[in-house]
Amino acid sequence: MLAEEVIVQLLKTKCLPVLHHSPEACPLNKSDLKSLDYVLFSSFSKIFHTKSKDVIDECLSLFGCPPVITVVNKRKVKFLADYVTACNSLCMLFACVAQKELDALPSDSLAT
Repeated sequence: MLAEEVIVQLLKTKCLPVLHHSPEACPLNKSDLKSLDYVLFSSFSKIFHTKSKDVIDECLSLFGCPPVITVVNKRKVKFLADYVTACNSLCMLFACVAQKELDALPSDSLAT
């Protein structure tokens, strides 16, 4: 295995879970998502010693690292769907708010 492959695997197993931890429960705007995406982009930029967006996008794709917004939207769909169907009285109280947020998500993130 090349050194870059080892570093990417460490990034995927140790760092990305922290980056992806619970953003689905937080209100994130586009700026927040871009900031999270920048972390991933700059990490790959440093690992592969390039500033080329095309090269970094290709590396992200080859190593199976989807954009942060994709991961957040998929996790948010699952979180909100579970929240809406929960039998907990507090969840039931806010279920209509969660349903509105679920309905507002892009339709491509609904495919799980």
